[in-house]
Amino acid sequence: MENRMMRRFIVAKALEERGQGLVLAAMFMLVIVGLLALVVDAGLVLHERRQLQGAADAAALAGAVELPSSPAAAVQTAMEYVERNGIDLDDPDTTVQVTTPYDGDPDKIEVTISGEVGFFFGPVFGIDAAQIDARAVAESSGSGGGGYAILALNKTACYAFKQSGSANLTLENGGIMVNSNCSRGLKKSGSGDLTAAVIHYFQDGGYQISGSGSVTPMPSDVSERVDDPLEDWVPPEPGAPAQGSVGTAENPQLTHLMGSQGKTVYPGTYYGGLKISGSGNTTFESGIYIMAGGGLELTGSGNKTG
Repeated sequence: MENRMMRRFIVAKALEERGQGLVLAAMFMLVIVGLLALVVDAGLVLHERRQLQGAADAAALAGAVELPSSPAAAVQTAMEYVERNGIDLDDPDTTVQVTTPYDGDPDKIEVTISGEVGFFFGPVFGIDAAQIDARAVAESSGSGGGGYAILALNKTACYAFKQSGSANLTLENGGIMVNSNCSRGLKKSGSGDLTAAVIHYFQDGGYQISGSGSVTPMPSDVSERVDDPLEDWVPPEPGAPAQGSVGTAENPQLTHLMGSQGKTVYPGTYYGGLKISGSGNTTFESGIYIMAGGGLELTGSGNKTG
């Protein structure tokens, strides 16, 4: 009798301990699931925050090009670049504010973007979404044709700027500056034309022109080099793929535009780089071009304008 009662007690005790172990295991699994959910949702917030910041950076820089001569155009351009970088302006949860003059300065423009990102697992814990914000301020580097569209920063390189072949290069409302002290810091050859608002080189350097192509205006020297206008800027995060880009962040591929037909190239991120060849003319829309995982290569006889 005593042995039977003892066996029952041992069995009951074992079942009780097993039940406690199952409860602890279930609680531990709940903690693990909660941590995984937190990691996933935090990663989603970070991704969306980077996209907003990239859009704000691009919009502010593009809008600043229009300052101080046309604040209205600056606002319109900034809004266009916000949308081009993947921000839905019709989304009721998204707010975009463009301000110029900013802080009383007609050369400055501010872009702020606010939005919501919905959580995957947050609703389980009573949290449906998070507020995310991005802000960028840009300043015009100059007005009219005095701003440099192409700036060769190297102080010693020969052929720091080089154009050859039959393609024409036209810079609308923008100039060229070469910082090099080499006597051939700027070289132009071939039958293609070079047209810009101004073409400058550092006074200790020089230029070399050959071939039948025209150069308008002729290069002229300046007494001071131009500092890197972006040296204090944090490089913009690669954002949404540019319109027409075949590469993505997950699958970078070279975007190669070729043939005899005219082409328009749009700002944004080119994952894998951008190559343009063939005889067709190419127009570059103004804005920020980011080559992520590749470079920019221009070949062929077609004209490039931007």
